[in-house]
Amino acid sequence: MARTKEGIPYHPSEYDPDWPRSRGINSGYMNSSDFEERKVPRYPRLPILLMGGMVESITHPDGFEIKISKVTEHALQSIQDAELKGYPSKHIMLDNIIEPTLLSNIQRTWPSRDEMDTGEPIGRYQFHNFKNHKYLNELYTDVINNIHVKCALVDKLSEKVELGTPGVSLWEDTQSFTINDVHIDFNDFYVTLGIFLPDDESTIDYGTHTNTQKIGKSHLEKKNVISYSELHSN
Repeated sequence: MARTKEGIPYHPSEYDPDWPRSRGINSGYMNSSDFEERKVPRYPRLPILLMGGMVESITHPDGFEIKISKVTEHALQSIQDAELKGYPSKHIMLDNIIEPTLLSNIQRTWPSRDEMDTGEPIGRYQFHNFKNHKYLNELYTDVINNIHVKCALVDKLSEKVELGTPGVSLWEDTQSFTINDVHIDFNDFYVTLGIFLPDDESTIDYGTHTNTQKIGKSHLEKKNVISYSELHSN
């Protein structure tokens, strides 16, 4: 059930506000009911979020269900509250995107180093098998690869791009990790997403940084901040 920022149910006649908008190629209609017809995205995908409203779980009269978990709703609110910045490239800084109970469970059941891959680069432990980790899988399903979250991010960035299935990896860096890995992600990725989970601010001067010429702030200044496409623990 989509609601405006005042909490009023929102039911435009031309499309379903709880589901990302699409347009039929042949008919030109939004959210066409012709299941044989190929559809393309209609941008913005979820305008209700850009209007300050929110989507909720709902079951339509025809039985079609839209389920939005509390974890997803929390992430959508974080995206909605974030400020879009244009320098040094278009990006948003999302504070506390992971719902607190899920974050606590992830930290409590963090993969052991025996479960992680090592090698290159030296000093970095990596974990990729999210499907076999209950809470990391929940993070992937309800946030990283969730259709509503992906659409909300694309809309927030004012991008018009069809959505794929994101790859994901968890990194845990140690004091042995000494590579000064200076690079520009947008040469390789269209939209990138990263979540940083420092235990405290002791690592504030390490890890991924934005350009410091004008911004001058590390992504590690806030717990649980998104900027790139890997999951890190420094």
